[in-house]
Amino acid sequence: MNSIILSSIVLLGFSVHSEGTLWSLADSNGSSSDAFDFDYYGERYQFCQASFGSASTFYTGTKLVNEAECRFPIKSSGSVNGSTTFKLLTLLGQEETSWKYGTRNEVPDNAIPCEDQDIENCFLGVSVYSDGICREAPGKISASHNMIYMQVKGKFYRCPFYFYLTTTMNP
Repeated sequence: MNSIILSSIVLLGFSVHSEGTLWSLADSNGSSSDAFDFDYYGERYQFCQASFGSASTFYTGTKLVNEAECRFPIKSSGSVNGSTTFKLLTLLGQEETSWKYGTRNEVPDNAIPCEDQDIENCFLGVSVYSDGICREAPGKISASHNMIYMQVKGKFYRCPFYFYLTTTMNP
């Protein structure tokens, strides 16, 4: 029964990533009423996913809630690209989210994975340590390279200090 439901969701323009999360297609204004958003240093962010280059090549990025473009860092080139056609992270049901510290060898339970052409073992997260070492911003973590890759106002950044976005189901 679950595989039938999941197949139906994928056919409707959604793609399921882990229990409790999915990516839903944004409307022409770059929004979705069910999209997950969060406050980070006074800005409202969303995680987004766009195809770039070919329909099967996905990159994960971020956008401010009021923006209509998903911007994503590309690790291999150290650049940032964008798209106005993208999906937004959506939580299903009664999840609670939290930020948890992890390392290359210790990805927290329930860390939310992301699909990214450029990064194996990809997870959603935020960078930390803003005393000049790193920019603090949300981005995508490469657990195998112990690095988070982000874009801030269209510029590429990376940082070896980060928290993973995790989710837990509420009863």
